Amino acid sequence: MAIANALGRIAPNLPTIELDGDAISRVPAVRADYDADPLNYRGKVTTGTARELSVAMKAAMEQAGRITVPVLIMHGSDDTLADPAGSVRFSSAVGSSDRTVSIWPGCYHELHNEPGRQTTCSLRSSTGSTPAASSGPKHGPTSR
Repeated sequence: MAIANALGRIAPNLPTIELDGDAISRVPAVRADYDADPLNYRGKVTTGTARELSVAMKAAMEQAGRITVPVLIMHGSDDTLADPAGSVRFSSAVGSSDRTVSIWPGCYHELHNEPGRQTTCSLRSSTGSTPAASSGPKHGPTSR
């Protein structure tokens, strides 16, 4: 990580990987809309952008303990754009004892654009129980 951060500082415009638009959702129409949207960047992620993301993620983890309100984190198990394990790690760092991590089996990056989105959206908007409520950190449809 240190090498990547240094490279991002020295050569911030160096292209790295291109994000896969097909990793957004399992729904073909959603992927087509994403690819057609001129506001979505379709080039390779630069080392500068990767560095800034790394810096922001580190800061979020360092400050997570200050979050003391109830927290719901939802993530698709098949998300290849952001590792679901990162959501689990972040949840563990959150200061609130009322935190829930819901890992949705087979879902990709945009849960609100996945088949079954009515279920994920109703969980997100509920203020009460979750699919698998328990004491301490709670986990949704599957645990990670």
